[in-house]
Amino acid sequence: MISVYALVYLTQNLHIEKPLAIRALMIGSFFTLLSQPFFGALSDRIGRKKVYMGGMIFLGAFILPFFEMLDTGTYPVIVTAISLAMVFGLGSTLSAQPALISEQYPAAIRYSGVSVAYQLATVIWSGPTPILAALFVMWAGGYWLLAAYRARRCDLRARHHAVARSRRARTVRAGARHGARDARGRQPIATGLSGEQAS
Repeated sequence: MISVYALVYLTQNLHIEKPLAIRALMIGSFFTLLSQPFFGALSDRIGRKKVYMGGMIFLGAFILPFFEMLDTGTYPVIVTAISLAMVFGLGSTLSAQPALISEQYPAAIRYSGVSVAYQLATVIWSGPTPILAALFVMWAGGYWLLAAYRARRCDLRARHHAVARSRRARTVRAGARHGARDARGRQPIATGLSGEQAS
């Protein structure tokens, strides 16, 4: 929603010139690109779920300030709002999501499971979001209904991933306890993985 509906909201509701709105999104995308390796490495250290849930919680909590900052009509504030939402919301979740989803399935069905889950979620959950966002703003005469909807979605996704498996963290910890180390004291990569992951 941040990267899609924000363009519509800026141009149609706030009457910001389209080139300026696109430039704001491009600036936010640039900072998001820089942040993703950091969040990916962070998820390797502290776990996928923590990084993903942190991003979801941030998006849910920041959605009202996000629209309030957009409504100022001040371009630097708009760029800051979009950059914060994209970096700490999208950057963190998109960095951890691929590994987190793939870890929910055994190797034998991993590709099929990830593909089916991702495509169904896109069609049923994410696809209608820009249309719903426009309808909510039109019905409510403002962004409050959209903000409540977005906050609820983030809450549901955070709750869902709270009970998700994190095979990576579990196997790495097991490997750190029981794995052998090489001559330099380093643990081989495959030692901390289960049989299906090492293959």
